[in-house]
Amino acid sequence: MHYTRVFNPGTLLRCDSSADAEIIVDYVKTQLHFRLMNKFRVDVDPEMPADGLPDYLTFIRWVADSTGFAMESGYVRHDFVKNAVDCLILLGAEVHSRHWNEAFQQGITRAREEKALDEATNQLREMFYQSYPLSDLT
Repeated sequence: MHYTRVFNPGTLLRCDSSADAEIIVDYVKTQLHFRLMNKFRVDVDPEMPADGLPDYLTFIRWVADSTGFAMESGYVRHDFVKNAVDCLILLGAEVHSRHWNEAFQQGITRAREEKALDEATNQLREMFYQSYPLSDLT
């Protein structure tokens, strides 16, 4: 099973039990451990784009970006999700804080850009509907 199916921003926000949140953290730990054992191999995972970094850094950056995106995109509804995110942040910072922090901020920025784009689209849609009589649109 590829981690792109198991761990994505939506996965964190849709957790509905502490067991699910624990599974996510355990999965990241397992994948990271495996990648750290092979840390001199560069971009061995076909799921990840080649960035020239060792696979464990590519993975930790992807998790950080996804976590930052999830945190900025939605309201974390449960304490157990917040605890899972805290565990991921600590784990990522322990592995390589600069790469974790940089990718986490990229995820936050990406979420803000998407939100701004959604808001602009909604404003344009409202302007469009206001500029035409309803009878012309139906």
